[in-house]
Amino acid sequence: TPDGSKFNVYDDIKNKLIVKGVPAEEIAFIHDANNEKQKEELFAKVRAGKVRVLLGSTGKLGTGTNVQDKLVASHDLDVPWKPSDSEQRKGRIARQGNENEKVDVYRYVTEGTFDSYMWQLLENKQRFISQVLTSKTPARITEDVDELTLSCAEVKAIASGSPLVREKLELGVEVERLKIARRGFLADMDERKWYVEHRGKANIEAFEKRKKYAELDRDALKNYVPKQEGVIISLGAKSFTDAKEAGKAIVEAIRSGHGEELRGSYKGMTFSLHSGFDWHMELSGLLTFSEKVHMGDYAENLERLKRIEEQILQLPERINEAIQDEQRKIEETRSSLGQPFPQEAEYQQKLARLEELDVLLNEENTKEMDVINQEVRRRYDALKIVAEDGDYLESAYAEKALKKVRKGVEWSAEVDREIARELFADGFDRKEIAAMLMKRSPKIYDADTAEAIVSSGQKLQRKTTACR
Repeated sequence: TPDGSKFNVYDDIKNKLIVKGVPAEEIAFIHDANNEKQKEELFAKVRAGKVRVLLGSTGKLGTGTNVQDKLVASHDLDVPWKPSDSEQRKGRIARQGNENEKVDVYRYVTEGTFDSYMWQLLENKQRFISQVLTSKTPARITEDVDELTLSCAEVKAIASGSPLVREKLELGVEVERLKIARRGFLADMDERKWYVEHRGKANIEAFEKRKKYAELDRDALKNYVPKQEGVIISLGAKSFTDAKEAGKAIVEAIRSGHGEELRGSYKGMTFSLHSGFDWHMELSGLLTFSEKVHMGDYAENLERLKRIEEQILQLPERINEAIQDEQRKIEETRSSLGQPFPQEAEYQQKLARLEELDVLLNEENTKEMDVINQEVRRRYDALKIVAEDGDYLESAYAEKALKKVRKGVEWSAEVDREIARELFADGFDRKEIAAMLMKRSPKIYDADTAEAIVSSGQKLQRKTTACR
């Protein structure tokens, strides 16, 4: 947060931009807007290009920030805590309404810092979210790998200082891609096998049954002999010899509200009407066929019944062709079974290298831990000497530390915080205590950690004093 009384990133960036030639009035902080009216005025200046640089947190410049019109670049200075934050940042610039054909999104990381761990956390969170939202195991095909998940892994690799860690992270992404592709390939092989052994056979059985019914309907239609010469169709109790009159009777039944009640006979097949979005004429034998009713051209309705007749006569042959297609598909699918994953050799090679890297990194970590443990032991041993021969502050710290160790307390930040509290109670100042922790604590090796422990100990002492 901008604060003129002490160092902050906002003012530091602004000052450096001014030195580089950017006018101060073209740089703004979102914190400059204290209410919705001021915020909208600020956003309008950004959209107009009057403010060229706008700085703010994800929370303050996230959802509802519409300033994309002239933006050309977005700069992420830290690692977001949530995957959605990463999307929110990118969404401020890569969105409809931006006048530029191309925009740049920059993400800054520092090699060999906590950034690598933060990207690791973000990657894990995104993987979990992606799996829950898709209701899948990680994926069925390579394309199902979430884009944000992989970009997190890549940024994490950039932030890592160790070449082995970098190689492992980059190789891990490749192995994950191959693993997902392999899983999808094997799942596809299982589906093909199921099709050959079960679904394909079931399809043919269904076709054969339908073909049998279609043949009986076809034969009944071909062998039909009218009881009365010249009769085209019977509707209710009336027989029709004129196509137009028969079509008119169908339409009038619909218009009178009795369409669903109308029954008849056409060349030995049952005739009926059914409503939906449109009215349809149906001819039923063992199977049912339909055509839409023409409400204006009466004679056309009988022409449509003739089209149904043609469908009935042709259906057995069409089903037979479908059976042949299905059999051909089964054989083609059967021939593809048993094929290996095309990238199996590459997958196994990279998987073996990944396992090898785990071994190397464990050895590297073991060496680092040995060095740290040696330093811890050295500081523990030094505490005994300092307790007797050190100055007043060193002796006080050593005595308090050894007392806790003798009680079997495992050393932690909590132990150092409690000792810092006690040293405050003894009258030592925070600068002296911080320096002492840096020099003598078996667990503290940097100034920031020491300062944080001292600050926490001081708050604890003030609280303790206030309670008294």
